[in-house]
Amino acid sequence: MPDLPPASAAEHLAAGITHYKAGALAEALAGLKAALALPGDHAGQAHMLCANIHLKQEDRLAAASHFLAAGRLIPQEAQKFSAFAARLYLQSGRADLLGAVAVEVAKSQPPGADLVKDMADALLKAGHHGELEALFPFLDMGNNWHLQLVSGYYQTMRRHDALRQLLLARYEATPDDSFVAMLYFTMARSQLIFPAMRQWQDMADLLQEQSQEKRAKENAVAAEILYRDPPLTRCYWSDDPAILASPSGAIDQLRKRLSALRPRRKVRPANEKLRIGYVSSDLYNHATIYLLYDVFVAHDRSRFDITFFCNTPAAARQAQKGWDPVLQAEILPVDHLDMDGLADEIARRGIDVLIDLKGHTSGSCGEAVAICDAPVKATWIGFPGSVRGLGLDYHITDPIVTPDAAKPWFEEKLCRLPDSYQGNCSVTKPRPRAESRAAHGLPEGAFIFGSFNSQQKITPQTMQLWAKVLHAVPDSLFWILCQGEVAQANLLAEFDRLGIGRERILLAEPIRYADHLSRVGLADLALDTFPYNGHTTTSDLLWGGLPVLTRQGETFAARVSQSLLSAIGLPELVAADEAGFVAEARRLAHDRPALAALRARLAENRGIMPLYDTGRFTRHLERAYEMMADRARAGLAPDHMDVPALAPRREPFL
Repeated sequence: MPDLPPASAAEHLAAGITHYKAGALAEALAGLKAALALPGDHAGQAHMLCANIHLKQEDRLAAASHFLAAGRLIPQEAQKFSAFAARLYLQSGRADLLGAVAVEVAKSQPPGADLVKDMADALLKAGHHGELEALFPFLDMGNNWHLQLVSGYYQTMRRHDALRQLLLARYEATPDDSFVAMLYFTMARSQLIFPAMRQWQDMADLLQEQSQEKRAKENAVAAEILYRDPPLTRCYWSDDPAILASPSGAIDQLRKRLSALRPRRKVRPANEKLRIGYVSSDLYNHATIYLLYDVFVAHDRSRFDITFFCNTPAAARQAQKGWDPVLQAEILPVDHLDMDGLADEIARRGIDVLIDLKGHTSGSCGEAVAICDAPVKATWIGFPGSVRGLGLDYHITDPIVTPDAAKPWFEEKLCRLPDSYQGNCSVTKPRPRAESRAAHGLPEGAFIFGSFNSQQKITPQTMQLWAKVLHAVPDSLFWILCQGEVAQANLLAEFDRLGIGRERILLAEPIRYADHLSRVGLADLALDTFPYNGHTTTSDLLWGGLPVLTRQGETFAARVSQSLLSAIGLPELVAADEAGFVAEARRLAHDRPALAALRARLAENRGIMPLYDTGRFTRHLERAYEMMADRARAGLAPDHMDVPALAPRREPFL
């Protein structure tokens, strides 16, 4: 029998089409690939059919590849097929492949198209900055979501001039657009644009004096800006608990995103190890780890099983390689999971007490914490206020940052630790070295006030308070950490407006953490920010031997330095009001022996008072977890609780 001639490309294509119509996808794909291996004008149709088959098989990347190939061969369909491929790359989380087609896709879309915004957002999150910037001409700066994306990129890249020009132009064009105004005032805080900051403070002061109903009628734009202002940034400028607890768009959107809440499991019996889970994206060289690394290591593994649900990006996780081996073994990367997947993992691990370390801050996994089935849920350290909207049981605090008067402002019940809510490292924290003023360009003999807090905490109110101190001590200097030429220029201009000359301001540059801890003690006295105090910064300064003068506020963020000063035995550095703050700064500047005695007491107290006693703190924290679990085990609803204090140490721990 003679050999049959090989099938032609057209015959393979026809067979593939027949199998496709019959639902025999594997056979159809084999026929189409055979057709593609042969020359002819059929390839465009074959690629298109292959793309559809791969879609049905849920192989998005293969489908995208065939759509792009089909578009190259069928020019009239190229734009449509490229857009299909882009959407498939988005669904697959493949920003690396998306960048190659993004601009061509954008050219085919109408101005302000959501697809262009979605591509830009994916490229931004993946760090593909070159491909992202190529999309900017296709974004619509009149569209608020596009505006937010570009402004977020400029902020991340520290392109402060571009950010200011972008937002100022939009704000001046549409001052009644509350979304634009919120972005503008947030930018103003980060770049220390004090005229805009004062403008917002004046608007906010009216809000504080009005009921919610009156705000909506008489101050509607300001009320909308407040509604849009994220919970954390409110803490930077307001010391009014009612303002911080007022309705929030971010929290309302969070509630809408929550999937069904899962029934809570029971806490395991008291004779078994309690399983503790921490959820954080900050498990790298971050302020959280600078505070808590030694606490995490100090946990009693004979009584507790520990799991760290780590949402830290993979690149940042490289810092974990040098950590304690026990700690490394307890870290579970979850950045590849969605919120339901993370909730599943929390259940699989059988966590009894789940601790959210983020609150309403960037990188939070709050949705997973809210929906998961952990019997007890608490929040700690990440957010200085009530983490509303997540249905949490407890907030781990202390009696100073949250006195009894704070209880009505918290959705969670307060679990108050006896010394301070803030844990601290004492084993691995770098010891301050002896430094000279000359090495840092500081004049010998001058009285130097200092501030090393992040600059978004520098409010107009803080500037006025600092200026009063500098006027009260006219021969003093002020050494301040402020990053970026734009922010530095704005800071100096505001000091000049307040009557403080440029020659009295010494600008500190960011340096390595261990070196920073050594240099801060070269100042004589630190002046705190208000209403958002130094938190990690204050404990770092005290560790470095620099006393911190603060003033008492009404909110959590405004009382942290007071908590830390109490825990290190220096409560006299807490002023009741602005007048007391200025008076104490003047007294210490003019009484060098008294200041020297204070600094000597700080040095002594570092090794004997509770603030840096990591072991004592960890035992208090573990007792808090046991108390929470005991209530749940007994079938009791969460309630406010105060953890009893251990007896004071008899010997220094450092």
